[in-house]
Amino acid sequence: MISVVPAEAGMLLRMRVQRAQALHPKMTFAMVSRAIETGQAWAAVDGTAPLALGGLSPQTDTRAVVWGVLSDSIGATMTLIHREVRRRLAVAAFERIEAHIALDHDEGHRWIRLLGFEQEGVMRKFFQGRDFALYARVR
Repeated sequence: MISVVPAEAGMLLRMRVQRAQALHPKMTFAMVSRAIETGQAWAAVDGTAPLALGGLSPQTDTRAVVWGVLSDSIGATMTLIHREVRRRLAVAAFERIEAHIALDHDEGHRWIRLLGFEQEGVMRKFFQGRDFALYARVR
């Protein structure tokens, strides 16, 4: 049974992160801990096994950055997780929500577009010398 619960940083240590994110990690343990402490963060769990962590990190009163880390065992539960993320984005109080996706993370680009984000540009050497696409969802 999949449930959505408040995220805890230790959950990241119990996940086998999907290959695309594991090869080029943007969310380190320290970054996930900080994001959880300063924003809204949730976890999708199957029993006690975390399948996804994510949330919104406020940047201002009207702008936030969405973040997420997915398990490589997410499988068919991705549909349920997608619906939950869409629902939470729809009720978020922010006028602008941004996402940063590594240019070579094809699945990330596909999913963020399915969530209603539009690409606004490319951020050169944004993180660890790598280029990322900037996406936004604006009300």
